[in-house]
Amino acid sequence: MIDLTTIITILIGLFGAVITALLIPYIRSKTTAVQFDKFLTWVKIGVGAAEMIYTGLKRGVEKKQYVKDFLQRRGYTYDDDTVEAALEAAVNELKK
Repeated sequence: MIDLTTIITILIGLFGAVITALLIPYIRSKTTAVQFDKFLTWVKIGVGAAEMIYTGLKRGVEKKQYVKDFLQRRGYTYDDDTVEAALEAAVNELKK
């Protein structure tokens, strides 16, 4: 007679390995993408607000600082390269 306990134990281990290797990274990547989209939405809102508050030319430094503070008040932490790229994209989109 065949001992099914060993086969079932192997299948459970294999199933756990598949979930760990494929499903969890997939869920993490989707969560990160959703979070980044939300971050970009807040950047666009902040840029629009800064444009309205700081009207006039040559006020870019003040506008940029406003958006950075705006994001920090919402709990976002970021590196300068990420926020710079997001700001440029939001400003270019606003100009269109």
